[in-house]
Amino acid sequence: MKNLFVAHNTKIYTVLLYAYNACMWERCNPSSFFCEVYDRMELAVQAGKEELTRQIERLKEEFTADQNKSFDVFVRDKVNYLFMVKEQYPKHVLFSNLSDDKESRDRIKECVDWARQLNFPQSPVPITPETDLYQLCSQQSEYIGYRFDYTGALISRLESRGGGGYYRLPSDYEEDAGVKFAAGQVVRLKSDPEKLYLVAANAGRLRDAKNVFTWENEYLLYPFEQIECDCIPDYDHFHESEIEAHTISEYTELQQIQLQFLQKYL
Repeated sequence: MKNLFVAHNTKIYTVLLYAYNACMWERCNPSSFFCEVYDRMELAVQAGKEELTRQIERLKEEFTADQNKSFDVFVRDKVNYLFMVKEQYPKHVLFSNLSDDKESRDRIKECVDWARQLNFPQSPVPITPETDLYQLCSQQSEYIGYRFDYTGALISRLESRGGGGYYRLPSDYEEDAGVKFAAGQVVRLKSDPEKLYLVAANAGRLRDAKNVFTWENEYLLYPFEQIECDCIPDYDHFHESEIEAHTISEYTELQQIQLQFLQKYL
């Protein structure tokens, strides 16, 4: 690249793979842990999907006991797998191929100043009702890691900045994100609707400039069963997408006792 500073306005996408047989601990070929670089997300996702599918097929061939299973059944039962696409500014390009002379040192200093301004703002970021929070936080991230399964379905999205990681999806930046449930409300897990929780707190809205880089769209939930002693119960973290309101107003006698116990700690 002739003009190294062109890179600071260009995002790149690299692909990493992870797959192994759950029974034999046979991992995908080390050569598959490639670091191909793409200039578009869709190209990186397609490359990861194709390569991981090939690796899982290879594992299936080596694990002969499962030759008679369908591909999807084999993956579900026998393979841990994912691939990650990392979205980042190519800072390593900025620092490469520089000789040890004054011009190069000046260019390095300019790179450092730019990177520091990008990743670690010294003053609060102004936030107004018109601010695009999703774009703002994406621009402030050192990198964003997207994890996919072998079909290309998104599993998680991790924003990394300032030494911390933040699991957020685009829906977390919507106006009503983080305010769907209120402290004191009884909720349940979508995956296990029989288990009840009391909402202890949520982290608040992202429009607050003071917590723009620490907010998470998670709720702190007290599980109903914790009534063993008269002490502050342990809470669990759940993302808003994992829980739903409990609409039944009638509780068993035990649930009423549990609810009254937990309400003391709100």
